[in-house]
Amino acid sequence: MIRIARSKNKTVFYVDGWPGQPSDYFITSSSVCGHPAGAEWPDSFERRIRLRRRERGAEKGRVLYEFQRRGLFQGPIPVGALLYHCQSRRLIVTGMATSVFKTEQVARQIQLLMLGCAMEMSALIQCVGLEWIVESERAARAAREAYGFSRVRRRDSRCARLRRAEVLLEKRSA
Repeated sequence: MIRIARSKNKTVFYVDGWPGQPSDYFITSSSVCGHPAGAEWPDSFERRIRLRRRERGAEKGRVLYEFQRRGLFQGPIPVGALLYHCQSRRLIVTGMATSVFKTEQVARQIQLLMLGCAMEMSALIQCVGLEWIVESERAARAAREAYGFSRVRRRDSRCARLRRAEVLLEKRSA
C-alpha cells in the first residue's frame, strides 16, 4: 500500500489504495494517480495543489488524494487532498482540504483518514511524528481539538521559517 524509494537526496512515496479493502475511501499519491479530473476543491486550494505538483512534486508523491468508491459502474471520485513536504526525516503537512460538496462531519472523517496515512508514512521514514503547518491560531485550536495535535513552541528551531500567522503543530508517533 505504501512504498518508499530513496536516493541520495530525495524520498519518493508511492501510496496506492491505502488503507485497502473494505473501506469506502482510499488514498493514492500523485506519484501513482496524477491529478484527478473533475475534482471540486476550493479555488484557493486548487492553486496550492498546482504549485505543489510543480517542480517534480507530483513525481515524488507530494500530494495525497483521497477517493470515495462508488457503485459498480462508476469510478471513484476525489474527495480530499493533503499537501506535504518531506525533509531530513520530517514529514510536514502544508495544506489539506476536502471537496466543496462534503459536509463538515464527513469532511472531518476524510481529513482524519488522510492524516492517518501521513502518520504511517512518517513512521516508515522513522520520523518522531507528523508535523502540520496551519495558517492561524483558530486553525491550530481546531486541529488540536479535532485531531489531537499539539503546538510546537515558537522558539523551537523548526518554527524559524514560519510566516507571521502560521502555527506549527505536531503529533508524536505512538
